[in-house]
Amino acid sequence: MIDEVRGRGPSRRTFLAGTAVVGAGALGLSPLTQASGDGNASGNGTANGTGTAGKRNGTPTVHEMGTDVDVLNYALTLEHLEDVFYREFLNDVSKEEFVNSEALQNFNAWEKRASYDFVRKVGEHESTHVEALTKIIRALGGEPVPECTYDFGVESVGEYLTVAQALENTGVAAYDGALALIESPDLTTASATIATVEARHASFLNFLNGDVPFPAAFDDAKSAEEILAVAGQFVESCPEE
Repeated sequence: MIDEVRGRGPSRRTFLAGTAVVGAGALGLSPLTQASGDGNASGNGTANGTGTAGKRNGTPTVHEMGTDVDVLNYALTLEHLEDVFYREFLNDVSKEEFVNSEALQNFNAWEKRASYDFVRKVGEHESTHVEALTKIIRALGGEPVPECTYDFGVESVGEYLTVAQALENTGVAAYDGALALIESPDLTTASATIATVEARHASFLNFLNGDVPFPAAFDDAKSAEEILAVAGQFVESCPEE
């Protein structure tokens, strides 16, 4: 069974070859003091993090044999999108509007208020992931990818919650596809501690949208191309190098 589950994920070569333009999801690194150490944790002897990565409109273009920094920049691209999404969500939707939304009509008053606070907490987590990834990429001598411009196309609380659910579940799939591809044990451990938090985000958003919080015994790993099919639709433009 374990071998079957492991077989679902892409190889490092396949994954890195497809990370051209992406944006959604989750491979944030939080415990920087554990992960970055003295800045020599690239996992493949290339602590400068340059590897084979270039840039296209500010997002990574990675050839077949990339470095851990290439994978982390893929993650940062995804985290930027989530971070901006929640900033816009919380800027556009007041707590009063949230609790009075038709999308939450099946929840009681306490659940509605608590859910708004939980959405705010999710947004804080995504901001923390962006900060952590940026710091660790720089500690490894890499250049963090910048935040892009996004269009989420949402106008109501219900639409925000639907997109949030898609982003969080896509993020979990991105984690499953990328986690094993990081070569540094320290970075892998740090990433795993955030992957579990991202899965909790997905469960929460599933529940808010009336879906099963944990729909299957195993999650599917997704390649960068598959992640892009969901996430790339929200990216309008990215800064030129």
